[in-house]
Amino acid sequence: MIQPAPPTNRPDEFIRRLIDCGVFPLQASGIDILQMNITRQCNLTCKHCHVQAGSQRKEAMSRETMMECIKVAGRPEITTMDITGGAPEMHPDLEWLIGELAALNKRLIVRSNLVVMLEPAYRHYIDVFAANNVELVGSLPDYNAQKADRQRGAGTFELVIEAIRALNQRSFGVPGSGLVLHLVHNPVGAYLPGPQHALEAEYRRVLRDEHNLEFNTLFCLVNSPIGRYRD
Repeated sequence: MIQPAPPTNRPDEFIRRLIDCGVFPLQASGIDILQMNITRQCNLTCKHCHVQAGSQRKEAMSRETMMECIKVAGRPEITTMDITGGAPEMHPDLEWLIGELAALNKRLIVRSNLVVMLEPAYRHYIDVFAANNVELVGSLPDYNAQKADRQRGAGTFELVIEAIRALNQRSFGVPGSGLVLHLVHNPVGAYLPGPQHALEAEYRRVLRDEHNLEFNTLFCLVNSPIGRYRD
């Protein structure tokens, strides 16, 4: 009698596959990226936000904890510091933190919803980021305005376009400038995003042809079904 094939999603099947590939047991080779989630306060309330950030959230990293993070960032095995939120620009100590981390002469990333930098209180961060050679990762969930607004709120797509234009004017994302602007595509739904290279080409075409804008790279993120996305 022919026996049915065992299911491939069983843990022992996964372990067997790791053994076949010569990588069992899985072990971390080290830590080279320090990511700091410094606040849950944000000027937007996006459907895909896994920390449920918003204007009413007041949780924020203390300066004491930031100082401990700076110590860790100084260790030689750490090559990249990655600051996120909420909207990290809304943390009152962000400018100080960037100055301390930039002095380490390592890769420094700030993740931004971009829209926040249009507000008068935070617009100076465009110059702060440029002066400290910060690599920006900006959220633009979709190059289609209606899809982006359904995810982030009415009118936010045009605000992101305006923010990218301001960043381009400061040379962020402009080829050869040395100031880096990446964009992030992150759909909400029970499906995976399309191939990253194909989506990047489409983002680039639309942003150039329709808005005369530039960026360096597109990243595709798959959202975890938690937070508002879960609901």
